[in-house]
Amino acid sequence: MDNTELIDFARGYGVTDAGIELLKDVCASEPARRVRSSTHGKNRSVRYPSKKMGLVIQAESFSLEFSSVLIKEFNVDVYRYYDQPQSIDLIYRSGKRNVRQPSTLDFFVISKTFIGFEEWKPFKELEKLSLKSPERFFYDESKCCFVSPAIEKALGGTGLHYKICTERDINSVFINNLNFLNGYFQSLEKYLESNNPFSQIENLKKVIKKSGGLPLNKALGSVSENDVIYYAICSGEIYFPIAELDLTSYSSAKVFLDEKSWQAYRFVTHDDRCEDDQSNIQSQIPPALLYTSEENLIDVSKRLNALSDYEKGKSSFRAIASQFGISIRTVRRWYKSIAGLETREEKLVALLPNNANKGNRLSKIPQTVIATIDEIVEQQYLSKKAISRHQVALRVINWCKENSVCPPSKPTIYQRIDMIPHSKVNLFRKGSKAAYQSEVNFFDLSSELNFRGAYFLQYCHIDHTQLDIEAVNEFDQGEGKPWLTYIVDDFSGLILAFYMSYRSPSYVSVMMAVRSMVRSYGRKPEYVLVDGGKEFQSVDFEKFCAAYNIGIMSREGQPRSGGGVEREFGKVNTGLIHNLDGNTKFMKDVRSLSRTHKPKSSAYWTLSEISVHIGVFVKASNECSSVKGKLSPSGLVDASIKKYGNRDYLNQDYSMQFYYLSLPSVPRKQVTLRRGKSVVYDYLEYWNNSFSHAPLKGIKVDMKWDPEDINFAYVFYEGKWLQCRLSNRKRRIKNDNKQLASEAMHQEVKINNIAKQKSYEKIASITESVEKEMINVKEENRLLNNGSLAEDMGEDGVNNVSEDKEFCLFDLEIPNIIEK
Repeated sequence: MDNTELIDFARGYGVTDAGIELLKDVCASEPARRVRSSTHGKNRSVRYPSKKMGLVIQAESFSLEFSSVLIKEFNVDVYRYYDQPQSIDLIYRSGKRNVRQPSTLDFFVISKTFIGFEEWKPFKELEKLSLKSPERFFYDESKCCFVSPAIEKALGGTGLHYKICTERDINSVFINNLNFLNGYFQSLEKYLESNNPFSQIENLKKVIKKSGGLPLNKALGSVSENDVIYYAICSGEIYFPIAELDLTSYSSAKVFLDEKSWQAYRFVTHDDRCEDDQSNIQSQIPPALLYTSEENLIDVSKRLNALSDYEKGKSSFRAIASQFGISIRTVRRWYKSIAGLETREEKLVALLPNNANKGNRLSKIPQTVIATIDEIVEQQYLSKKAISRHQVALRVINWCKENSVCPPSKPTIYQRIDMIPHSKVNLFRKGSKAAYQSEVNFFDLSSELNFRGAYFLQYCHIDHTQLDIEAVNEFDQGEGKPWLTYIVDDFSGLILAFYMSYRSPSYVSVMMAVRSMVRSYGRKPEYVLVDGGKEFQSVDFEKFCAAYNIGIMSREGQPRSGGGVEREFGKVNTGLIHNLDGNTKFMKDVRSLSRTHKPKSSAYWTLSEISVHIGVFVKASNECSSVKGKLSPSGLVDASIKKYGNRDYLNQDYSMQFYYLSLPSVPRKQVTLRRGKSVVYDYLEYWNNSFSHAPLKGIKVDMKWDPEDINFAYVFYEGKWLQCRLSNRKRRIKNDNKQLASEAMHQEVKINNIAKQKSYEKIASITESVEKEMINVKEENRLLNNGSLAEDMGEDGVNNVSEDKEFCLFDLEIPNIIEK
């Protein structure tokens, strides 16, 4: 639909003029906010390049919002959807106060049956919010979902609707299958245009027809390329129940000729009666028996067997009492408790020991004291002030003395404080980072969505680390510690590319690593997993990923999610770098290190030599290290291609278009181009013959530079990219490894410019001191001349100096600073 058809459709749906204006604003405006990952919230944000929308769609969490994005992307009934639409003002009552605040809902959806806003939240969070603000959210029993009177009031008179969704509205098997087939769906049209898989599909249909339902592993073995199976599923040539069976379980999953075949197979193999009987049996067991301990079950069985022997006349109360070491009165009480009960389960429940319920379960501390303890803990202990437990106890005791109440002991107060979860204490006292470190690392069982890589190149980590080694240049002068950028596949652990530089992590490092990956493997990742670094938030990086249909998943504030790449950094440091001269592994305790053993004094390796060693190490790690079972990363890649397809849509040619898009822009994006003048970047001048015809007054043009080749830069002028050559021939690089030579040259230029700046400052200070001395000399000479002139003048004012006395330069006293 174009905008006109969309408005007509909305009017037919019942949207009023006010709703049409709101719809137009949503379609024309940018997202209201930028979504971020959260350490404490444990959400992982996603930036998804949508083919349907032609936009990058934001999802605030992987398990909720991103799942809904996949559903909307491949649902033909959804025409458009926008993330983070403009805010709407909500007015509601929260507790005892009225609240008015702008609220940004997650999506605005235009579909065949729904036009309006969508809000996604976890079910437990909605339950908490409904207790606090029932006008904001509350659970409607009749509709079996959460509703919001505040949103209804805000949208009144617009004709727009809304819905509040939770994880209960998501089928995890369906979402995992959609994520698995995402690339196949996106590239289906292009694949069918360039390939002719129908002959293989026809042969496959014949095999499926004979068997009724063909296991996926056998279906994959009957075609020459595994991708044919998945493209056939996406196109509907063969049927796979993606909402019910898991595609990654290819030994148990089956493909069918059509949906009727699947329904027939399901009817024959699915026994509802057996499952109902099993559930009835499960429901017949009393909960008291299901959750009691094994010791209690053995004990109560012995009691019931002894009482059964008494009923049969084989035993007596006295014998049972001596058997269990109890009184006869207790045996009579047991027998009385099971009298009149018919089933064995009921009798067992009646005879269960109640030792856990013995004693006084009520606290002896008055409720006012407990409330005071909780108040002091919440306001002063769980805060940035972070007072100690001892101070909490003292303040509670002082309050009790002031109010004539018997104070509790300090251990009692300490025990109540220790009941607070450690992660919660760290969150309020130290912040989210400390809370994240103290949380238990576990998988979220409430969501069965798979965040780990299911196949090769599905998720690729990109991250940086500063190597623990001091590097030198060709003159053995220290250059500092280099930075290493890795791209690591999450499924196999294969190191796909690395890039080394003296520069701090930036967009340049990321793009050069991606370029190296494409140059080496001819492949691109489907999703990249990144942290919260600024280089991953840049516009150029997002443009590049959107242009090549690469999704971005953020693990900001969650270092455990990057275990794949962090583990490889540890391996390269401990296995290689820490065994070379000039390593800095002991610099963590610098005070205990002697001057003779400082890394800078023993630095030996250049950047290019370190890069060669890392390349050898990476190759050995990819081929030799064991990741899963006995398989190396390279072996896992082959297994993934054999099992889950080659996924040709991830192939990427190292073309000129790719080359230009991977080039970083200069810091200010543009430079000034004038007739006959070279363009300058990083104190280096570049020239192209077209500059002779540039405007005399100058014009602003886009400029990009190549970190791997200092000889060239690129300027966008007259509708095309012009290759500009380095003007200074002495600085042109002729080495084979231009990337490392360019890096060394940029580092040299940087150091030279710093040295020039320091020399200019020194010269300026010397000039200033010389000027001051000259002023002092002139003042002294003036005073001397005035004094000598007074002596030579007589009382009558006549000059008595003889004419033959001449002035000599050597008579002046030259200051030391000028003499030097």
